Amino acid sequence: MQRLILTVPSGTAPQRVAAALESGDVAAVVFGGPDVPSELILAAQNAGAAALVERELTEGRNAWPVPDIADGVHLTGDFAARIAAVETRPEGLTVGASAASRHEAMTLGEAGSDYVWFGTTASLLESAAEMACWWQALFEVPAVLAGPADDAAMALMIATRVEFIAVNVFESDADPAGRVAAINALLREGAVTS
Repeated sequence: MQRLILTVPSGTAPQRVAAALESGDVAAVVFGGPDVPSELILAAQNAGAAALVERELTEGRNAWPVPDIADGVHLTGDFAARIAAVETRPEGLTVGASAASRHEAMTLGEAGSDYVWFGTTASLLESAAEMACWWQALFEVPAVLAGPADDAAMALMIATRVEFIAVNVFESDADPAGRVAAINALLREGAVTS
């Protein structure tokens, strides 16, 4: 069954995150921003979700260290820096990365990325969906397809059968908890009809 990943913008209240996580199954939470409060990380972990900190890397920037209590990082930004970060990962951390092309995806997978992420939560790109489907069909490393949390985008993402779907329910939705519950219902329906 497909599972949900939530992206959480910097400044989101821990109570909103905890409420969203309590309302449905969430595999992981990716926290944006340079400094992630420990309350947010603990809210994810207490709900059984992996707490990942986003690192937008520039050329030559090291992704390490990360907050001691985080489960890992999600890497974006400079491609060479993403590869270097995956290859120098501290033991025991989950390290996933965004890919903008098939070449980037294969290189990140070969370097040891725990997942490869396609697209952004701002819009559902046809090219990202196609790459995620291609990746899932050929490689064991899980694919993540990112897109908006609205019903139309969710229907398209669920139809891909990609292992993980990433959305942001905090910026545009007044009821993140209700949206997480609704998305989980859609995922269950998709699993039944597949």
